[in-house]
Amino acid sequence: MGALTIDGKVNNKGGFSITFNEDFTVAGISLEEGFPAEKEKCVKKVCDY
Repeated sequence: MGALTIDGKVNNKGGFSITFNEDFTVAGISLEEGFPAEKEKCVKKVCDY
């Protein structure tokens, strides 16, 4: 078969692409310019929204 790629945009600025393998594991993530930096409080723990 092949892979599935999903493109998105964050805060109407920075874009991203996530590629999934056939078993739905993540094959890769790419971030475009303008993608927000990770919040400092979320570096050492997961911040679910």
